[in-house]
Amino acid sequence: MSSWRVILSWYANSVTRSEVIKVLGVTLSENVGGTDHSFRNLALVLASEGIQLSLAGPSGDTPTRRWWTESNLEYVPLEIPKRVGLRPTSGEGFNSKYDFFSQVPKSMRAVKALIGKVRSFDVVHSNDLMTHVDVVLAARLAGRPSLLELHDIVPPGGGRLVMSSAVSTANAAVAVSEAVFEQLGPLARRKTRVVHQGVDSVRFSPGVADPSIRAELSADPRALLVAVVGRLDREKGIGELIEALGSLRRSGVDVHLA
Repeated sequence: MSSWRVILSWYANSVTRSEVIKVLGVTLSENVGGTDHSFRNLALVLASEGIQLSLAGPSGDTPTRRWWTESNLEYVPLEIPKRVGLRPTSGEGFNSKYDFFSQVPKSMRAVKALIGKVRSFDVVHSNDLMTHVDVVLAARLAGRPSLLELHDIVPPGGGRLVMSSAVSTANAAVAVSEAVFEQLGPLARRKTRVVHQGVDSVRFSPGVADPSIRAELSADPRALLVAVVGRLDREKGIGELIEALGSLRRSGVDVHLA
C-alpha cells in the first residue's frame, strides 16, 4: 500500500476538484497480463480513497474486459488500432510486422478515439507501452493531465527515444524499477519517479509448507530450490538464471530450479 501512496498523491495534486477523482487507464491488452493486474490492484485500493479508476481497452467480449468488470469496475470499450514495436523483445534485428509509415495514421486514429473518452475524466493513465504516445497526445488536446506507468525494458535505439519523448511530454511518469528508470533520457528522468510494485502481504503470506509439492519439484528435500515465476520469454532473463545456477552446481552447490 505504501508504494501506491505515491501515485495516489500525484493524482490528488493533479486536479483541483474535491469530489471523486476519475482516472482513465488505457491498455491494448485483450488478455490479462501483469500490467493489467497492477492497474486493477490500484483500482481496488484507491476506490476507498475517493479515486475511481476505469479501464479503456479493446472492444468486444475480451478476457480483459470480462476480468475487469467482474470486479465491478468500469470498462470503456475503445476502438484503437493494434501496434507493434520497432524491435522484438529480444532486442535483435527488427520486427517483421513493423511498418513505420503505417504506425503514424494508426496513432492518429487512436488519439482521435481517445479524445472523446478522455474529456469525461480528470486524469489519463497509460498502462501499456504501445499507448504512451497516444495517451500523451490525447490528454494534451483534451486539456487533461497524463501519467505514464513504465513497466518495460525497451531495447536501445528508436524505441527508447520515443518512450523518453512521451515521458517528457507527459505531466509525470512512474517507473516500476531502477532499471526501467535508467533507460530514460535526462529530461524524462526529471518527470519520473521509481515506485516498486506493491504486494498484498495479506494475500501473499507464507502458508503451511506442503511436502508433496516440494517432492514434485526436487527429489532431495534438503536441496536448495529456486523458483522463477513468469512467462517463458527471453526478455525475462531466464537464460541468465539457468547459467548462474549451472555455475553454482559446478562449484559444488546442490541447487535446483523450478
